[in-house]
Amino acid sequence: MKKLNIFSRISILERYIIKELIPPFILGLAASTIVVELIGISFEQAKFVANRGLPISTSLYIHLLKFPAFIAVSLPITMLLASIFVYGKLSIKSEILAFQSH
Repeated sequence: MKKLNIFSRISILERYIIKELIPPFILGLAASTIVVELIGISFEQAKFVANRGLPISTSLYIHLLKFPAFIAVSLPITMLLASIFVYGKLSIKSEILAFQSH
């Protein structure tokens, strides 16, 4: 049985664009998740820890449980911003014109 290699089905151009998209996507995901998390729950949790005596370990556990929800909120905007950033960079370098001429 022949081993299926997913990368052999992806063209060189698609691999190049994916390779260019990954770093800004990861950086944007980390940054936007932190911002959404800070706005969404951190201030409220800090108030509970300071005023009502909520243990910090419980507060961190709540953050851990809410983390997937914050990532889900951050994914669409992160993908949009990473795509705009990468295609803008490719446009400035005139690489899109080179792609079209191929």
